[in-house]
Amino acid sequence: MKKFVVGVLAALSIGLGLLCATPAQASPSPAMGGTTGDTSAYLAALKRDGIPFNDSTDAIQVGQKVCGLLQMGIDEKSIVNAVVHEVPTAPKAFVTVVVTDAHTYLCPDATPSGTAT
Repeated sequence: MKKFVVGVLAALSIGLGLLCATPAQASPSPAMGGTTGDTSAYLAALKRDGIPFNDSTDAIQVGQKVCGLLQMGIDEKSIVNAVVHEVPTAPKAFVTVVVTDAHTYLCPDATPSGTAT
């Protein structure tokens, strides 16, 4: 099961990468919600919420991509739905947790208010 969940985090990264396809958005900067938040709290929340990861850098990069999309005005629910559409093997519940935790801990000031469900 752990390998499956770790694979889901990788799939989420790929799905988010597809959503951030334009060169300017491929790697969100701190100004776009990158690492301006509390990365330690984000990583702790992922662990608490049952989202294991092998490399904290990879987990943070996934969160940064989420924050970049939020800063572009895309709400949580739309991000989750788009990732699940792009990567059908990614369980919606896991994607939702990662997106919500990123918004909560890495970029709480991001504009969109739509919560993932």
